[in-house]
Amino acid sequence: DAARNRRSQEAEIFSQLCNALPVPSNVQAQLDKSSVMRIAISHLKLAKIIEEANDEDEKTDHLWMKALE
Repeated sequence: DAARNRRSQEAEIFSQLCNALPVPSNVQAQLDKSSVMRIAISHLKLAKIIEEANDEDEKTDHLWMKALE
C-alpha cells in the first residue's frame, strides 16, 4: 500500500509539472517522466540565462520573456 501511495503521489506531481511546462497540450499527453524532467530542466536553464542577460540589458526584457514562453 505504501508503494502504491508513493507512486500515486509521484504521478500527480509529474502531472502538475507537465501542466506547468510551456508545451502544447497534445504534446503533454505523450510525455513520459524523463521527458518532463528534461523539458523542465531546460526551461529552468533558459530562464536563468535570460534573467542574467536581462540584468545586462533591460531593453530586451519583454522580448526574452516572450521567447521563453
